[in-house]
Amino acid sequence: MGLSCLSVAFWKGGDLDSALRLARQAQQIADEYSGGLDRGLRQIVTGVLIEAGDLAAAEKVCTAALASCRELGDQGNLCGALWHLTVLDLRTGRAGEAAAHLRELFEVATAADLRAVVPASLDCCGRLCAATGRPAEAVTAWAGRRGTRRGAAMSLATATEFALLLAAEPQPPTAAAPAGPEPVRASDEAVPDEAVPEEAVPEEAVPEEAVRLARLSSRERELVTLVARGRTDAQIAAELYITVRTVSSHLDRVRDKTGCRRRADLTRLALRAGLV
Repeated sequence: MGLSCLSVAFWKGGDLDSALRLARQAQQIADEYSGGLDRGLRQIVTGVLIEAGDLAAAEKVCTAALASCRELGDQGNLCGALWHLTVLDLRTGRAGEAAAHLRELFEVATAADLRAVVPASLDCCGRLCAATGRPAEAVTAWAGRRGTRRGAAMSLATATEFALLLAAEPQPPTAAAPAGPEPVRASDEAVPDEAVPEEAVPEEAVPEEAVRLARLSSRERELVTLVARGRTDAQIAAELYITVRTVSSHLDRVRDKTGCRRRADLTRLALRAGLV
């Protein structure tokens, strides 16, 4: 544990050679003593190798870690391996693989109630959207991660649901990320503030969503907004001082007008239209 902490300290300080040496040294400890720590050390090694630009070596270590975590049911380190694989996929232009790994990451984190994993995963979701020509969705994912402006009204559960929707969409091919001096840092825990400038946040609904919203009354748009904020029918009824049956009737009409059959679809409509 001491060696792993020192490794991370050198990693954060930019001394990648020392970080890798210390992590490798820690890995020499016998398995009977290390257990889950060994799988955690593989995450450190993977992250350092990614930052050093040795993507092939990083993927080899990460793939082995992924198999071990799945075999032993180590959900926490499984999330770490899936996150690193998503980063590797994005660095090498494999959008389809990135989406698949990101989807699994959110599913595992949600099932195991590993909420601390979600914010960094939303960062990857934003990067995936940016890489596949969906800037508005990228801004929303990053805003949900940071809790600012467009994403401020999203609960973590709503943001996760939205990210799963984005990751489930077909991904167009992308070019590999350039191996420049500023790669995707596996150690980053958030998108830098300058990555999502305030003026870049779209204020108006895109045409498709604008057409759908035009069909709704002001009360129906209000209900869509509350659904996107994660409210249940009962909570909406209490907030608007109407019955649950009335809420259900309103939502049935909303679904007929918009074609959004699921609450997740209504959430997507609200987020893309800027209602939350």
